[in-house]
Amino acid sequence: LAFAAMSACIKGLGDTVPLGQVVFFRSALALLPLVAFLAWSGDFPHGLATRRPFGHLARCLLGAVAMFTSFATIRLLPLAEAAMLSYLAPVMLALLGWALLGEALGPRRVAGLLLGLAGGAAFCLPAFSGRLDPGALAGIVLGLTTAALTAGALIQVRRLTLANERPGAIAFWFAVVSA
Repeated sequence: LAFAAMSACIKGLGDTVPLGQVVFFRSALALLPLVAFLAWSGDFPHGLATRRPFGHLARCLLGAVAMFTSFATIRLLPLAEAAMLSYLAPVMLALLGWALLGEALGPRRVAGLLLGLAGGAAFCLPAFSGRLDPGALAGIVLGLTTAALTAGALIQVRRLTLANERPGAIAFWFAVVSA
């Protein structure tokens, strides 16, 4: 519900507020409940320490750029279409998990990936045939970029958690860098 409301607000703002300001306020405001939760759980500030600053930097950059492209996609496409493109992130995540982390792809997962890719292709192919206006085409390209960047950021989160980095630190540094 919160993400749907956020998307509706981003769509409602249209071009009246620059995209960088939207990303800043989304990230800065996220710090308030995050710091409160970390303090309540006893993880603030010592829980923010990291032994993998470059791993966090990679996650932050992938995630921040994904947030920019996601918000741009929402501005360029109808909300339902922007959301549908974001659902390609798990498909790309499974492929990256297999390629980069050595995760298994069983028959059910392969079937799900094929169905997801087929759905994405059915949605995107008309845009590349020249029937859509340039704004919608840009929205689709940004949406596909968002899915890939989101999958990359989540792979990096997985690598950080496997290296015993604290979830609070991962979330905190992402919000700080994005802001």
